[in-house]
Amino acid sequence: MYYFYAVILSMIVAGFGVFSHTETSGLDETSLLGVLDRIEDGQQAVILIEALEKEWIVPMHQLPPGSKVNMWFDMKLNGKKPEVLRINYGVTKRALEKGREGQRKLRELQDPAPLPIE
Repeated sequence: MYYFYAVILSMIVAGFGVFSHTETSGLDETSLLGVLDRIEDGQQAVILIEALEKEWIVPMHQLPPGSKVNMWFDMKLNGKKPEVLRINYGVTKRALEKGREGQRKLRELQDPAPLPIE
């Protein structure tokens, strides 16, 4: 099941891109999008930043309050270190909607409608 979510996540990341001035209005050209991929040991957040082709591990207490797995963040580079600015609720919502649509399409492929009997 984890593999399924990883595939959906990669499709979503490819669809949104990582530099997005429409999604991160007001941020400069070093703006990034990152997604909270997982939480390890209940304390370490793993954020995927595709523009840098890296995983960034950060203590959960450094993320905005209410951060959860699959949430997207507006980020920036502070020197060479990524910094989370805020949760991007717009991108998060659209990513969840695309994920649900992808799940629906997969269910249709796995359980097609019965063929009419003539």
